[in-house]
Amino acid sequence: MSAPDGFIEFIDDRSDDATRRIRASKPLGLISRTGEHPIWLGHTDGNSNDWHPRLRRSGPDTPPTVISFYTPDTAYEALASTLRASCERFGAAHRVDPRAARGSWERNCAIKAEFVRDMRHRITGPLLWVDADAALAAPLADLARLDADLAMHLLDDWRALSGTIYFGDTDAARELIDCWCARCEAEPNIWDQIHLDLA
Repeated sequence: MSAPDGFIEFIDDRSDDATRRIRASKPLGLISRTGEHPIWLGHTDGNSNDWHPRLRRSGPDTPPTVISFYTPDTAYEALASTLRASCERFGAAHRVDPRAARGSWERNCAIKAEFVRDMRHRITGPLLWVDADAALAAPLADLARLDADLAMHLLDDWRALSGTIYFGDTDAARELIDCWCARCEAEPNIWDQIHLDLA
């Protein structure tokens, strides 16, 4: 199996075929559905306009629904309004809801996994989690052409960042979200981002 120029691909460490290595010097780690083993893909220049062929949607473009939550009566409430406004400016479907605080920043972050799971059950099509203190800077046209279970930014080519996460409307994505939720529920004082990486 060979990758197009500019892409690095490998099979994860559950396979005997290769060990997990990410050599992409920049930004994008992606998992595609390719049979029994997931394939991780990195793009060396961070340009998502030309997705790897395994990740290119074959049917009509399907833009993701932006999802996020905020804790009421905190600074995040006003920031969530900015996120909503940016979604409206770029015509992105969105669902930004309040969730009660749980007493610590880590415990509040752990709400993210169950919120994503809830939205995955309620909304058809891909989802794009965006932290409430962020905003869209451009339309989501590139992501409308993406067909993946999961897409996220990897810091230093290996550490998952959970500020913006794409979840496909797939069984594999649902399985990952369930695992992420189970980890957050079992150890709510550990940052959700670490649990997502381990899941």
